[in-house]
Amino acid sequence: MAKYSGIERGKSLSVDSIEAALDSKMNLAGDEEISGEKIFAVSPVIPEKAEEAGDNPTVIAAEAQVYKMENTVIGNINTLESSWRESVERLEDSIKEQIDEIISNHKTNVDDLLKDKVSLTGDEEISGTKTFTTSPLAPEKVTPVTAENKTVLATEAQVYKTIMCW
Repeated sequence: MAKYSGIERGKSLSVDSIEAALDSKMNLAGDEEISGEKIFAVSPVIPEKAEEAGDNPTVIAAEAQVYKMENTVIGNINTLESSWRESVERLEDSIKEQIDEIISNHKTNVDDLLKDKVSLTGDEEISGTKTFTTSPLAPEKVTPVTAENKTVLATEAQVYKTIMCW
């Protein structure tokens, strides 16, 4: 197998065959276009770029540049995540404050609305004249109706029972 195309062992060399052979090889310096698939037995050594690795699909980057870029990206992601978490926490705190304020205002409004109302349970003093459209129901007394209990309500049945028993 010939090392250079156009040059064969034992044949005389011409200037044209030498130029053709050299044209099929890559120069050590300068820009050249290389076509075809090239398979390297070992990874080629490339110079380190002065600028950071970019998104150019045709430029080779050293592992160190890729690693540095990866660390930069991961660092940016971590910074963004931290910033995002802080923003979410501030938003949660703000929402909680707003909800607490709404509940507090609502409770105040409800308390204001209920302050002049009679509760269903517990002891309370009721003042003023209260007129019932229907007769209220009272629990049956176990003690007899007496003249001394002027402020205690009695049911009709208790009054009737008291009158009928005399």
